[in-house]
Amino acid sequence: MKKIIMLLTVLGALSGCMSPRIETSSTTFQGEGHAQRDTISVMPIDKTQEGSLEFKTVSDYLLGKFAEKGYIPSKNKDTKFVAFVTYGMDNGKTSMSSVPLFGQTGGGTSYSSGTVSSGTRTGSYSGTTTTMPTYGMIGAMSYDVTTYKRVVNIDIFRKNANQEPTKVYEIKGVSTGSCGNINSVLFSIIDGIFQNFPGENGKTKTVIVPWTGSC
Repeated sequence: MKKIIMLLTVLGALSGCMSPRIETSSTTFQGEGHAQRDTISVMPIDKTQEGSLEFKTVSDYLLGKFAEKGYIPSKNKDTKFVAFVTYGMDNGKTSMSSVPLFGQTGGGTSYSSGTVSSGTRTGSYSGTTTTMPTYGMIGAMSYDVTTYKRVVNIDIFRKNANQEPTKVYEIKGVSTGSCGNINSVLFSIIDGIFQNFPGENGKTKTVIVPWTGSC
């Protein structure tokens, strides 16, 4: 039987949870006065998350990112800017893919034997033949892969005295991959968003960020 040689790098492609990085596409729309910086707080769009330890962790991480961009982070709701945040993922889409299998396609060592007769006399013979082995694709292995769309939305409002708040930023980060745990990839998606913040108004930018989580 021919020895099958499978490229080890292919095995990593079968599981997105083995990937050390995440690709994120983010788009930022800018409103009037978006370049201003002052105090900022983070609030969930989904009010059921307010006060949860999960959202507190997300909020703390976002406040650190805002501080890197010149804002003054605050856990007090009485701030000049408020960032409303929501995040989630779909149910996944399953498709079939395949990877090539490589092995020996020819050559190598072969053994032969037999008998030969001449009149009343018989004899036997045996021997080996060696030729240069050749290698190539000998088949393919199919597998199912499920990918999930993970999305983070951030809307930043500026409070105005005696007037309605004004939206100054509308941000969307999207990542697609085989990890179906939004909390596992959330911080990496946020990192990707802030690599492109504030960015060009309405222009989508794709970046690759490290990921040390697990599914």
